Amino acid sequence: MATYKYALLMALADIAVERGADDDSELLITTSQIAEKFIQYYWRQSTPYLSSRVLQQNTGRQAGIISLVHTVHNQFETVDVDKFLTEKCLLDCTVFGRASDQHVDILDVVSGLIAAGTLAPPFNWIHVDAHDDFWGHFSGPIYSGNFLYECIRRGWIQELTMVFPSDVWNFPDYILSADLKHIQFGAHSVPIQFRNAVDFKLNKKPDFVFLARSPAYTPAEADELYLHIQDRFQK
Repeated sequence: MATYKYALLMALADIAVERGADDDSELLITTSQIAEKFIQYYWRQSTPYLSSRVLQQNTGRQAGIISLVHTVHNQFETVDVDKFLTEKCLLDCTVFGRASDQHVDILDVVSGLIAAGTLAPPFNWIHVDAHDDFWGHFSGPIYSGNFLYECIRRGWIQELTMVFPSDVWNFPDYILSADLKHIQFGAHSVPIQFRNAVDFKLNKKPDFVFLARSPAYTPAEADELYLHIQDRFQK
């Protein structure tokens, strides 16, 4: 018999730390947020170990969550990444970009490009990611999980487009306006729109691309994809 009590407890604790405010207020946690955590916890466990066989993690039948995540693994393997990069994101060797290990490194990269006169803010910022990168309260320390707060504080973002893998997305509602069209925190307000990767398509080439490997949030198997994407723009 499979039990997911420990995974559920971990998910609730992690979400509370990442999205809760330190003011004793209640925190609404959705099943979608819990599901995302479950996928993160079981992602590596659902990949084949040494051979083509996924390790058995339950007596009798395989644990249900492992089977479901393994199915998603197989679907991602068949995704035409190049088609998304070239036809949706319009990437080619004429587009300049930078690759780094951590999302937060973009703060130094963009600062340098602005100082050199290569880029001029504010930008129409397009964030293609499975995570929103507004984790935790905006008053917390800046790191890779919430660096977009700092980008907005610096006046870099004129409009933000969040591109998620599907129509199912999580976003901290305490910084969203009632009409879901603006991010609002402190004295800052930025227009925002949400798109899924299937329907998303740029109408012109991007001025600059930043790619983060993000080892704390992605499996080691994704490194091959990270290197593959780097070959699609000029560094």
